[in-house]
Amino acid sequence: MEDVIIKFCYGKKYKYTNNYAIRNLIKYVTHEKDKEHVVLHYGTRGLTKNIDKAAEQIIRSQRLIKKNKNRRMYQVIITFPGNLEDTAFVSEVADRIADYYFQDYQLIYGVHTDTANLHIHFAINAVSYITGLKYHRSKKELAAEKEDLMNIIDYIADKYYPD
Repeated sequence: MEDVIIKFCYGKKYKYTNNYAIRNLIKYVTHEKDKEHVVLHYGTRGLTKNIDKAAEQIIRSQRLIKKNKNRRMYQVIITFPGNLEDTAFVSEVADRIADYYFQDYQLIYGVHTDTANLHIHFAINAVSYITGLKYHRSKKELAAEKEDLMNIIDYIADKYYPD
């Protein structure tokens, strides 16, 4: 699928180094923080669907593993072309990426409809609840991950839009 943008949010703005930042990110992804915007679909993996409890589960798991310093969350945003209005397709992309790609990490995600482009926000615990290791990637590894995510999107697109 052409014109899909995948952004791994890095930098000072996206560090999420304290409990308040974790709670705010989760509320943003699910739009619990701003009721005027619409989240079409949201889900979790390794967490309850209760927003407040999900944040606490992440915070507790990081504390238990003793990895509650520095970067504690990651955000990935996938933006679709403006002419794509198929919400079922975008929701399935979100579910499949959550199922297969970030399977070792607790995450919460939401399909947003608050801009001209449908897009998905993933909030990912930086610490694997399976291995206890932090999520670290080089630029080369991130490029490969973007390609993997695009392959998942293309696979689902072939199912929805066969040529």
